[in-house]
Amino acid sequence: MQWKCNNNNARGLQLLNFAIKTDLDIIAPNSPTRYGHNSTSTIDLAVIKNFLFPYQISSIAELSSDHNPVELTFNFDYLIPTENSNIFTNWTLFTKFLTSIHAKPLPTITSTFTLDEEINKFTNDLLTARQNASKPATNDKKPWTHPNIKKLLQVRNKAKKKWQTTRNPNDKTILNRIHKNIKNAFKRYSDNKWKETLEDLQIEDGSFWKMTKRFKLPFIKMSHLQGTISTAIKDQHKAELIAQNLENQFTLNDISDPMQDPAAKSTVLSSAHRPIVVNQWESRIALRGGQELYKPSFFIRSGICRLVITGDVAPAGAKALQKIVNLSI
Repeated sequence: MQWKCNNNNARGLQLLNFAIKTDLDIIAPNSPTRYGHNSTSTIDLAVIKNFLFPYQISSIAELSSDHNPVELTFNFDYLIPTENSNIFTNWTLFTKFLTSIHAKPLPTITSTFTLDEEINKFTNDLLTARQNASKPATNDKKPWTHPNIKKLLQVRNKAKKKWQTTRNPNDKTILNRIHKNIKNAFKRYSDNKWKETLEDLQIEDGSFWKMTKRFKLPFIKMSHLQGTISTAIKDQHKAELIAQNLENQFTLNDISDPMQDPAAKSTVLSSAHRPIVVNQWESRIALRGGQELYKPSFFIRSGICRLVITGDVAPAGAKALQKIVNLSI
């Protein structure tokens, strides 16, 4: 057994199998924790996962009981080493490593346990290939700064410290003035640099035409497109994916609902929503509520547009309707 137990039982084997499948670590003291008449066993355990702090676990034989107490101590003052995220990966070398590892045919997966094993193996292969094809990225080159701008930055830092200490408005004014001078200095430096670049262009070496092409035909590299099934890398696959996406966007959605359509149809055909026709003019159907202001009824007779308003229609609503119809009562 993993925790140095002489006798195995069903529960111990279940715990061990569960720890192996879920990538757990079982820690136990070196000596047994329970002493019987003819046997010893370890029944006090600790389960951890991805725990990098140092620990110490021991069985203390100081009591008269056959079951010893267990002391587990962790050292949380230990600094865990962090992975350097600033690395450079050679992806060509990464591909070669991964191809050499998976050169054999794909395995046949017949159960979920085999699938989990293959997924874990493939993940480990990816991490191993990346580790072999990566190295720490070092940047020994310091950014060059113009001496005049560097001097202004030093003066700015001193003025900023002084203002943070005194909180004097005059010091704040001086700091703002220095900020403005630095901004103007950067602009002048950028303009002069661009002017020198344009003056150095020559027709003979082709630099003039290269610069012209940069402005006339800006090249934008299109990134890979992620589809529902695979990733489109080539131009042909990208065009097909874009065409399929546009086709899906301009396809009418099926908004019919067999549960709601009959109710909506009966509501529209009810008397409250039925449109007013010309032969109903003599019956003088009226607008009887504020909600009906949103659906005014027009009567066409002798070329005159008329509207009949009676009941509890608000005067403000009637005034608003006068702007869109020729009111005639």
